[in-house]
Amino acid sequence: MQYRYKLGWIGCGNMAKAIADGLLNHDILPREQMILSAAHAKGDYRGIRVVTDNQTILTECEYVILAVKPQIFHQICDRFTATQARCVVSIMAGVGVDTLRRTFPNAHILRVMPNTPCAVAKGMSVISENTDVPQEINAFVHTIFAQIGEVATLAESQFHEMTAVSGSGPAYVYYFIRSMTDAAVRMGL
Repeated sequence: MQYRYKLGWIGCGNMAKAIADGLLNHDILPREQMILSAAHAKGDYRGIRVVTDNQTILTECEYVILAVKPQIFHQICDRFTATQARCVVSIMAGVGVDTLRRTFPNAHILRVMPNTPCAVAKGMSVISENTDVPQEINAFVHTIFAQIGEVATLAESQFHEMTAVSGSGPAYVYYFIRSMTDAAVRMGL
């Protein structure tokens, strides 16, 4: 199989852009080997092509990162046809490996849970253990996420608990600090 792109994203939100920024900032992949899909394409992102057709990502990319909200995934996955990707990586909370395998039966599946500090390359990404995935794929996925912070591996069975703590936790702390700061300003401090 000849792939046009090494890596593609379905979804072009903050986390997809943070990952792309990390790869570009550390010269891991050239722009020409990456492509993003967004509901409303705006030409390009930092020189990376952006398209509106998710199927382009699934048929032309060796690695695909699912970077959409879980409720959106369930709305769009019925429109997917078979993927040519070697590996599908999900950064969606709450969508398990079994669901992903049913949607992408011919691809290797990995779940990764990054957190909001990844936007400033100081995050934590946890990759699900999957012994069915070849070492070279695991290594490349690890390399992707190492560009935006630390990386750890955890059993899939513990992903829900980890998501609540590591995935969502920093955002709640930021929200708390912001609320305290806003209250202080309102009180004239």
